[in-house]
Amino acid sequence: NARQTTPPTGTFTQSSSGYYHGCAVATDASLACWGGGFSGSNFGQATPPSTGAYSQVSAGVGHSCAVVDDGTVTCWGRNTNGESTAPAGTFTQVSNGGDWNSGSPIDFSCGVHTDGTLACWGDNTDGRATPPAGTYTQVSVGYTFACAVNTNHRVVCWGTDTSSVISTATSSPALEVSTGGGYACARLLNASITCWGGNFSGSTSQTPAGSVTSLGTGYHHSCAVTASQGMKCWGYNHRGQLGFGLEPQGFYTNSPLTAGTTLSSYSLQLEVKPDVETYPTIFRPPVTTFAVTDGALPDGVTLSSSGLLSGTPATAGDYSFEVTSTSLWGTRAATFLLTINKITVAVTAASPSAINPATAIPLIGYTTDPATVVGDWSVAPTCAVYASSDSGFANALTGTQPDGTYVTHCSGGTSTNYNPTSYVDGSLVITKIDVAVTAASPSAINPAMVIPTIGYTTSPSTVGGGWSVAPTCGVYTSSDSGFATALTGTQPAGTYVTHCAGGTSTSYNPTSYVDGSLVIDGSVPTVGVTTLPVFESGLGFPVAWSATGGVSAITNTDVRYRKALWSASLPTSYTTWKSGVTARSATFTGTQGYKYCFSTRARNLIGNVSAWSAEKCTTLPLDERTLSTTGVWARSAPSGWVAKTALLATSKGASLRTKAAVKVKRIALIALKCKACGSVVVQVGTTKKTVSLVGPSTNGLRTLFIITLGAKTTGTVSVTIATTGKTVKVDGVVLSAS
Repeated sequence: NARQTTPPTGTFTQSSSGYYHGCAVATDASLACWGGGFSGSNFGQATPPSTGAYSQVSAGVGHSCAVVDDGTVTCWGRNTNGESTAPAGTFTQVSNGGDWNSGSPIDFSCGVHTDGTLACWGDNTDGRATPPAGTYTQVSVGYTFACAVNTNHRVVCWGTDTSSVISTATSSPALEVSTGGGYACARLLNASITCWGGNFSGSTSQTPAGSVTSLGTGYHHSCAVTASQGMKCWGYNHRGQLGFGLEPQGFYTNSPLTAGTTLSSYSLQLEVKPDVETYPTIFRPPVTTFAVTDGALPDGVTLSSSGLLSGTPATAGDYSFEVTSTSLWGTRAATFLLTINKITVAVTAASPSAINPATAIPLIGYTTDPATVVGDWSVAPTCAVYASSDSGFANALTGTQPDGTYVTHCSGGTSTNYNPTSYVDGSLVITKIDVAVTAASPSAINPAMVIPTIGYTTSPSTVGGGWSVAPTCGVYTSSDSGFATALTGTQPAGTYVTHCAGGTSTSYNPTSYVDGSLVIDGSVPTVGVTTLPVFESGLGFPVAWSATGGVSAITNTDVRYRKALWSASLPTSYTTWKSGVTARSATFTGTQGYKYCFSTRARNLIGNVSAWSAEKCTTLPLDERTLSTTGVWARSAPSGWVAKTALLATSKGASLRTKAAVKVKRIALIALKCKACGSVVVQVGTTKKTVSLVGPSTNGLRTLFIITLGAKTTGTVSVTIATTGKTVKVDGVVLSAS
């Protein structure tokens, strides 16, 4: 019935809204009504008298009444209970009410006589058409009751006490009262508004503050004109009857809210709209924004300004919060309860990597499905290892266990966010580890050594110990392919096989055996002294020796010598010069006129020692002071010469000679060789040799001249100057009988 919101054109002094129609008094005192009948009925309630002058009109449910200029009342429309049959008399004001209840008319009307008394007519259920005595200034007929303001400004109500509207009527002094569907409102002496009775959609609780100049109530909503000539409406707004002011909106949908689940996506659109969808489009609520104004949303859930509740709830529980919506029609707050249930998860016991019987059973973890579930247990599930025959999981196993396949199982667990609803078992395999046993290859030994005990290693290298019976290892000849006879004691030189067999363990299986070797080294080093010169020119001279060969490396060497005067035989005894040294050369300092013979030997790592090497010999010089002089000789002391002295002469014929006859085979002269030097004749017996001392050497350098005789010759050895005025400087002679 959109026609009820389409009033006629013109100007009016007063209007009244009924259930589905309205009426107004025009400025020319005529009446105009518009709209239709309730539920499609039409009793002519919107068809007023066509003639007459009127001062006030009241539109009801199925009928309407108006005060004629002469004070009488005229009514039209439905008259089932006489509600359209007005009593005689003159009135200052009239009011219509009632409702259509399941098709039963309960309309009635009341008016204020010019003497202030009340008159009512129509349906009289619960005495609603029987007004109280007294004098009154104004009356208002509601749903099944009526209220009036008496001349003492007190509100008096009668009829059916719907929602306690009669028994709770205000006691405050009032100027005006207006009744609705089970509630009433009054404009008090202080110009404020108070309402009582049923509070449908805030009809009694959302009254505006401030002063008002007039008041009107509908079935479940009310409006008032403010002192500033504004309009305030409140209560039910299912058909836009509150208008577009800042007044409460319609009802929220989506309450109660659909429950969510922790860790699962949640999405729900809040809406604000009336409980009836058939109202005209023009009155549908405009765009609304939403905000949480009290309480808290679950962690992980947000409310968008457009009213979308969304997110992934993190924690289970019941969450109460207030949402306020705002639109051009005003604001509305509502409290919601959002229940977040725990997510159900399956707990799967871990299946660790296989271990061996020597390894203690590890801690057993778990995973959950959904896989995103982690942590946050109040009491975490407990997981352990059980024998496969322990179907009741009565005895959790710990420590080491024999090989086999075991069950991993979890139970229990409590959480504020999820329920462990099923448990999936895993497994743990305990198995012996296959290992390769490798016989040790000891360091080489020599034939004099006893064969050592042969050890072993295993692969993987981490395997060790835990043998019930350890592998046995021994040494075998390379020809003993069946490893029948293990060798012990000492054995001749050669390369032997080391081999292991057997071995039992609860932790691992010796599945292969790798042979090693043992070398028995009988070789000895090859040694020798480096050849020495027949004669030495000084008392200190270098001696070098060598040691090589053999399977094992050389560790050290010994060096010995024996000595005798140049003319004597060597003794059979030796003197140790070097013992256990790693060096291969050294400087030896001897005595004038002695012959020295050196030999060496070496030893290797396994203790093999070579025989003494062949001797290498050399003879040291006699100082010139051991010789007799003839002629003029001068003694000098040049640095570095034998015994730090030398004889110098320039006269031909001056000579040096041994003090006695000697038996020699080789003679050497130690003298200066220089550009200005002369020559000498060296003679023994009848054998002589002229030796030139001329050379490019500068003063101070020595030269050794050797005379080798064919056989031992006996006689005095002499050195005679063969030149005149030439320098001859002699340091000594070397005599050798060999």
